[in-house]
Amino acid sequence: MAHPARQPHPKRAAAVLLLTLLIALALPSSARADDRDHDRPEPSPIPAATACQTAEQLVGKGDLDEAKAILDALPRPGEAPCVVTVLAKLDQQRQYAAHEVLDGQSALQRGDRTTAETEFHQAQQADQTNADAIAGLADMARHQGDPLPTASSNWDYFYNDWVQPIWKLVLPIALGIVVLWALASFASRWLVPVNAIEWQPRQRRTMSWTGGLLLVGSAAMLPIKAIFRPFRPGSQLALAAALLALVLLVGSHLLMGYAIHRVTSPNGDDIDAKAAKWLPGLWRESKAAAWRREIRKWRLFSWLLLVLFAIGLAAGLTPYLVNNQHNQGLLSDAVLTLFGVLLTSAAWGQRLRLQVDVQRTDGATDAGATAYLLARMQSLGLGAPHSYAAPPSASPLSALSSSELSAIPAGRVAGSLARLYFTLRPDLTWRAIVTLLDPNRVTVLLSRNGRSVESMIVSRLDAGLPPVREDGTEAETSTSRERAQAQLLTGAAAFALVRLRQCHTDLRHGLYGATAWESVTLQVIATSKALIDDDTLAVQLLAQATERDPGYVLARFEYLWAVNDRIPAEQRDHVAFAEALDQWTKRVAKEMSGLRHWPMLLLRIYYSSATNWLHGYLASGGDDGHALRRAEKVAKALRNQCREKSDDRQLKQVRDQMRPFAKNLRHCVAALKHPAGATRAWRHPHRGDPLSPRLAWDHACLDSLLHMTMPGQGWDDNAVADLRLAMLTPDRRAKAQDDPCLTPLHGNPDFRDLIGLPPTEFLDLPTLRVARSAVKKAGITTAAQLLAARKRAAPGPLARRLKISPAVLDRICDVAELALVHPDLDHPEVLYVLHAIDVDSRDELLEQAQRDPIDLVRRLRAAAAEARVSNQRAVRTPWPWLRKLGVARGRVRAARTADLWGALALVVRARRRQSPS
Repeated sequence: MAHPARQPHPKRAAAVLLLTLLIALALPSSARADDRDHDRPEPSPIPAATACQTAEQLVGKGDLDEAKAILDALPRPGEAPCVVTVLAKLDQQRQYAAHEVLDGQSALQRGDRTTAETEFHQAQQADQTNADAIAGLADMARHQGDPLPTASSNWDYFYNDWVQPIWKLVLPIALGIVVLWALASFASRWLVPVNAIEWQPRQRRTMSWTGGLLLVGSAAMLPIKAIFRPFRPGSQLALAAALLALVLLVGSHLLMGYAIHRVTSPNGDDIDAKAAKWLPGLWRESKAAAWRREIRKWRLFSWLLLVLFAIGLAAGLTPYLVNNQHNQGLLSDAVLTLFGVLLTSAAWGQRLRLQVDVQRTDGATDAGATAYLLARMQSLGLGAPHSYAAPPSASPLSALSSSELSAIPAGRVAGSLARLYFTLRPDLTWRAIVTLLDPNRVTVLLSRNGRSVESMIVSRLDAGLPPVREDGTEAETSTSRERAQAQLLTGAAAFALVRLRQCHTDLRHGLYGATAWESVTLQVIATSKALIDDDTLAVQLLAQATERDPGYVLARFEYLWAVNDRIPAEQRDHVAFAEALDQWTKRVAKEMSGLRHWPMLLLRIYYSSATNWLHGYLASGGDDGHALRRAEKVAKALRNQCREKSDDRQLKQVRDQMRPFAKNLRHCVAALKHPAGATRAWRHPHRGDPLSPRLAWDHACLDSLLHMTMPGQGWDDNAVADLRLAMLTPDRRAKAQDDPCLTPLHGNPDFRDLIGLPPTEFLDLPTLRVARSAVKKAGITTAAQLLAARKRAAPGPLARRLKISPAVLDRICDVAELALVHPDLDHPEVLYVLHAIDVDSRDELLEQAQRDPIDLVRRLRAAAAEARVSNQRAVRTPWPWLRKLGVARGRVRAARTADLWGALALVVRARRRQSPS
């Protein structure tokens, strides 16, 4: 019977292994190193089976590191299968121990100490050297007598250890900043003069940041000193504070002098000689006198800095403070804090921040009126103009941004809280309070940092506006009151803007040299459809604006445009008007070139000048070559202005909008100057241009000029198609009739019908339009020929020959019979006017004449005046064809008498309006 092999004793095997390791360590490195791995220990003479058995027993006891060392000592551990198995068990046991540690930690967080202790013990049994298990058991032993943690206790630990210390540090700092900020706000009332000119942003920000850092530092050092005591005894705090105060004193005065030099010097970078005249009082003074006058306004600020420094220095040298470091620290903090208050107040008190509030007579805030005034302050001058001009058709007057405007909310509680909040803000400098007295008057009170600057009464009657209508219907009265209130609020906005411009030089960029708020009010009202609908009154208001403020450039140009628009088309001198525009532009360009909004007005001037030079050339029949050359020069200047770069978003948008018009103008000049060569060299600007009604109008003008220079190529049809896209209203149809650029299209029947001109031929009448080509192809061109053809042939065969229906033929023949009633009616213009009053046959004319002949005559004359054919005999003296039509002589005589009395009444009424009384 075979005996099993005897297993070596574990202790003996361990002793042998230890002895082997000691011998290996005692040998020299050359004897122990292998060529491929010099760190590998000397192979153990113990058999692999014995080593595996020993290592497995150690794994079972939790001595994983010792078991790993035994297996690593084997000659070729990777070739023995038992070694691989034991190493896998060893890794599995390490993972198990780590998992138990995690479970124990989770149980400890839940407050389950029993489970946590069990998990830690099991982890230590699985791996005796696991550091996390050992630490967990040690922590359990240390807190053995403590109460069990809960979610509430954990929050208490976090609140006591973290929240309270931070809160105790942050709360005093925040309260200190708020108190010092409010103190700076109150101090700005006395430190910043009401008529002081705002410093340039760079100098103002330098002082603002310096003062703000002092305030924040003072508020932060209060709790920091009490909690952390960062300064040791013997620190030279007083000396450092004195030096800092001296630097602040000298630096503040140097900064103030330089800032005032920048805003009063005509040669400064921000305000040059061309724009210095917009500052109040500076254009009549020398540079030194202006500087002295402005520096005197800041005497209180300068003296307060000097007195504060002197008091602090004198107090610091007293025996009470020389040897007391604590009191020296308090004095240093107080002096530097007051320096910060003064610097912050002086810097923030100059900023442009305007709050508006519109109140009724009872003191309640009118939310709707406040919102309108707030929008008006930012959009003054952007209303829809009366004339159908090219973009930009309006010139913005306000340079205020939305961040510079605010309003008091409606409601007593919200309004009171808002007023308190805004009172504590040192950056809210200006406030405009508008009180609505009645539909014709408002008062405006403008204050700066709580001190009154100026007050004014805005009256509609003083501005030359008519009083509010009270005798109409309720809807008419309400509309009149709302428009009157909008006009008054516009005046309030103009007053505030012009007054603000005297202290904030950046606002000069949008006022075009205006110095009187009345002129700005009149100009804005006169050029806005929303504020006035009487063109005659608009011209009168522009005349008043020009007279009250001759230096207001925008009002002068608006007045020129308004007067020119009111001149009858046949009496306009386009060349003289263009010459006047160019002369005025040359006169004011030097003064206006420093203003950011001047290019917007310049684009309008260039476009108007170029089009009038072009119209003057066409009116001369192509003989005035100077006008064409001037049109080319101004169109080139317009194109160059559109190509200039700008960081102003609004100006960039206007230039992009104007660029297609400039390109179309240059094409018009090229079409007239070099018609044959131009069309080969450039493409028509229809392609690539944005579609807009106004641009379609200009494209139609170019098509018309191409039709004039190159007839027979379909340019007239293109022009008519473009005009259909221009959305022609009655006013625009009237302008199309007078536009010299569209004169070459007057022979096109579609164009005449589109703009409301009567046809020049019988077949061009609107009723005959559906059969015009067929009738004309049959050789029929007059009413007599049409009726003769119908008489020779039956209606059916004639309709088939003309390829029209019998009903259409009957309608056409009715018009022909109407034309042959009387020779005075046999004119296309007269038939067109009769069609406009719904008369297309002899029977319809007879019916209306029998019913009320005088009403028929009056409607006929009104339609003829609109179609500009009042000179026709059938319109001036309709009595012969009325008698020929079959109206009784007595009724005709009565109608003629009534017509004479009506004409006499019109003459008397016109003379009464013209009389001085």
